[in-house]
Amino acid sequence: MYISIRYTTILQGEFHGLDASLAYSRLFELRRRTIVESNHQAAEGGVEYWREQFLCNGTIYNLPDTPPPGLDLAATEECIGKGRYSSTPKANFLPKEEETDSALYRQLKADYPEATFCIYKGTVLSSLQHHLSYNALTYVETLRELTEALFHRFQVEDKTVFLRPDKKVFYNYIDISKPGLIIKPLITGSPLQETHGVTVPTLEKLLVDIRSDADFDYMSGSESVRMLGNAASLYTINTTKLLRYAGRRHCREQFEQEFIQLGL
Repeated sequence: MYISIRYTTILQGEFHGLDASLAYSRLFELRRRTIVESNHQAAEGGVEYWREQFLCNGTIYNLPDTPPPGLDLAATEECIGKGRYSSTPKANFLPKEEETDSALYRQLKADYPEATFCIYKGTVLSSLQHHLSYNALTYVETLRELTEALFHRFQVEDKTVFLRPDKKVFYNYIDISKPGLIIKPLITGSPLQETHGVTVPTLEKLLVDIRSDADFDYMSGSESVRMLGNAASLYTINTTKLLRYAGRRHCREQFEQEFIQLGL
C-alpha cells in the first residue's frame, strides 16, 4: 500500500491534539482538500490509508469496522448516482472564473433574456486531458433557432466564429490555439451548473460531448477514454446523470462498459 510522505505529514499537523473519534471524522475533509490540490499520489494513497489507520499525536490507530460513537458516517457520504453512495468524497468539478466568459454571458442574456446560454472556454478541458492540447476557443451553446442569428451577429462584429462545424471544417479551418467562437445548439436535457454568474457545463456533459461533437474529434478514441479515467480519479461523477445524457447523444453503451472497467 502506497502512502506518500506528504500525506503523512499533513495528518500529523491536522490531528495534533484531537481525540481519535474527531480525527476519524476529519479525514473526510482532509482527503477532499488533498484532491482539490491535485496531489494524485496523496489522494490515491489516502484512500487505503484512511480505511486502515491514521496517525494522531504520534500514535497510529487502526480504524474500527464501525465508526467511533457519535460519528454520523452517513453525513460524510455523497451521492454518485441513483441509489449509489461514496464514503470517500472527491472534489466537485467546477470551472474556474477564467474558464468562463462572464462579459459575453451578461451581454447575451441582456439581449436575449428568455434564452438559455451555456458558455465556457476550451481551457476547462485541460485538467482532464492526458495529451494536453491548449484550446483557446470559447464555446457558446444555446437554443437551436438562435444559433444562426448569433453566428451572423459575431461575424458583423468581425470575430472569428464557426457555426456547428463538422469534422472537415474543424480540421481545415479551425486553429484551437487561437481565440475564436464555436456556436452550437444546446442539447435538450443537458446537465448544467452555474459558477460566477455564468451557466456552464457539468463534468458529465463535457465527458459525453467530447465523444459526440465534431469539434471535439481531436480528443476522440483513446484520449477520451483516458480523460474519463482522469475525471474519475479527480472528481465526483454522477453516473446516473451522465448515462441519461449519454442516452440522448447515443453513446450510453460505451460509457456503461467503461464504468464497469473503472469500478464505477
